[in-house]
Amino acid sequence: MLEKRSADLHSEEKVEGKHEKHGKESFSQQYRCGPLLGSGGFGSVFSGQRLSDGLQVAIKQICSDRVQQWARLPGELGPVPMEIALLQRLNEAGGHGGVIRMLDWFEVEGRGFLLVMERPPQSQDLFDFITERGALPERLALRWGWLPWQPGYPGNPGGYPGGYPGNPGGYPGNRSNLGPPARANGLLRSRFFRQLVETLRFVHAHGVVHRDMKDENVVVDTRTLEVKIIDFGSGALLKDAAYDEFEGAAALGRRLVVRTVKVGGVLSQVSVCAGTRVYSPPEWVQNRTYRAVPLTVWSLGVLLFDMVCGDIPFERDQEIVEATPFFTRRVSKECQALVRWCLSLRPEDRPSLEDILSHPWMDGGEEEEEEEEERGSLPSSSL
Repeated sequence: MLEKRSADLHSEEKVEGKHEKHGKESFSQQYRCGPLLGSGGFGSVFSGQRLSDGLQVAIKQICSDRVQQWARLPGELGPVPMEIALLQRLNEAGGHGGVIRMLDWFEVEGRGFLLVMERPPQSQDLFDFITERGALPERLALRWGWLPWQPGYPGNPGGYPGGYPGNPGGYPGNRSNLGPPARANGLLRSRFFRQLVETLRFVHAHGVVHRDMKDENVVVDTRTLEVKIIDFGSGALLKDAAYDEFEGAAALGRRLVVRTVKVGGVLSQVSVCAGTRVYSPPEWVQNRTYRAVPLTVWSLGVLLFDMVCGDIPFERDQEIVEATPFFTRRVSKECQALVRWCLSLRPEDRPSLEDILSHPWMDGGEEEEEEEEERGSLPSSSL
């Protein structure tokens, strides 16, 4: 059923926007829809292009009969999916570089809703990023690494002309002209994990909770290692009271993916679970209730473990409720301490987002960082 609806999206006569009261042009007058990028429990995502300037976008189709939460927007006659309302709220707050931006939306008669989203070039989700490269060095999990096409990377002291092979003109803002790593250190202080935490602080500060933080919902720009949080389809308005529903649980099915991991110096291929369930906190598994901030922090703990170990810490409910991660790689004591704090069994024992940002691991020593940069933070085979 979803596949048929997705195919109909390419039929222009069936894709007319329903916002004539705002004087808006129809979807087909403004955008061209491309191939299917992926599909999930709430709809499908297509590549697309804005006709006015050729901007590459992502077009998310949400089938009305699959929407579990509705909201009201000023000036709109009918309800809209909660995801639209949440993204609109974040847009009106000024947006954030770490949140994927909704550029426009349309209601399509008989076909649901179309969300036009920004689409960072040369990006992939964090799940695929880790699957292809293995566990990330702590410095990269914490911050940007030095990329292979930049001057100073081992084996490539001069960098590639223009920044990236196959793009002689370079990309706007590429860092190929920053000079040796040590001198550029001050310009490379954005943090991988810190970006996520600071983005979630912004999201919470404006009354939104994501509720489905996982590696598949984090997009990495492979040129700059900037990250963006995507897919607010399970999101909700932030509240102090406990939640007793988990929209992310609508797709609790797990998919098995083969990852190559290094344990004790030996490369092995293992099957790992991907999906929402393995990010669920113990209070949800045991009591079917949770609060927004402890849920978010638990998910961040799972994400950080995934980054530095190359796999998730728990796969079964029993492992989740025991809340005892076993580190399969050499990880610093400070990083282990932060992961264990985020994965505390009792929600009240977990840190706040502010606590995470002030944790000692988040501010590694300058000397260590510069040394790491000079060695290069990504494996030479990466990217």
